[in-house]
Amino acid sequence: MPLNKLYVRTIVAFLLIVNVMLVIVVVRVRSVAGQTAKSYAEREQRLNVILNTGTAHHYMKIPQQVSVFDLTHNVMRLDSLVKAGAGAKLVLRFTDANCESCVKTELEHLAKMAPVIGAENILLLASYPFANSLPVVKSQFEIIYPLYNIPIDSLKENSIESIQAPYYFILDEDMQPKYVFAPDKYLPETAFRYYELVEEFFQKSNLSLKKEISRKETHITFDRTSYNLGKIRQTDPYTVSYVFKNTGDCPLIIKTVKTACGCTTPTYLTRPVMPGDTSSVTITYKGATSGYFNKDITVFFNSKESPVRLQITGEVINNEP
Repeated sequence: MPLNKLYVRTIVAFLLIVNVMLVIVVVRVRSVAGQTAKSYAEREQRLNVILNTGTAHHYMKIPQQVSVFDLTHNVMRLDSLVKAGAGAKLVLRFTDANCESCVKTELEHLAKMAPVIGAENILLLASYPFANSLPVVKSQFEIIYPLYNIPIDSLKENSIESIQAPYYFILDEDMQPKYVFAPDKYLPETAFRYYELVEEFFQKSNLSLKKEISRKETHITFDRTSYNLGKIRQTDPYTVSYVFKNTGDCPLIIKTVKTACGCTTPTYLTRPVMPGDTSSVTITYKGATSGYFNKDITVFFNSKESPVRLQITGEVINNEP
């Protein structure tokens, strides 16, 4: 066979092989793209189900009497963190297998949602192999929310654990996870829709909880109801805290705190204080004129004892020597 014919046949055969390989690659790419699109479509559809029905607890289950560990290695049951009558918790779940940037991103989203849903309604469940890992994680991510270590095997029966990424769910006192969702960086709009859904849920839940609590009556006990600041310098702010305890049988909520004038500024938590728990009303006083002062602070809450009057006294002295 002449050399040039052999050369031509070799080239043709090579081109045929290349063409077949290209066809295989194209088919494979289309298959992967189709699977990816299907996966995204399924997740979008799943979120739509959550948005439309308001429930997704069938996607996840919490075992009965599962235990968690706090920062100092104390063990407690998970259901004890979701107290009856205290409302639902938004749980962010992550493990040491998740990428740090993914965890950090979701903590940033939590910080944006916290003013709406209430920081006290946020709970972090992490899984790290070593007992001393949790304080390090808290410091590394600058976490300000309650953080607990949960054994990795406790939730292994849930398929969402296999995605190896942070995910959310809402946990109520019935211990049935709702609104289970794993954000996807390739579907940011879907994730933002979920965040809006969560905010809406807690806005309604918090309003309903406050209305329910305000109809119930409890008892409040202050450690003290008056402070004498003695001699204080004019225009310098002075702060005191009136610590109280809910000594009743139902949640206590401070409805409002009224002061006599603008020189007295109150600060207090608006979340319910559970039976047996303590909180405080903090008062900052800033005297504008010299002389003796006697200021009343009136605290209104859900009890027949309401209102309670607090008092702050002292003498403002001139700043001049």
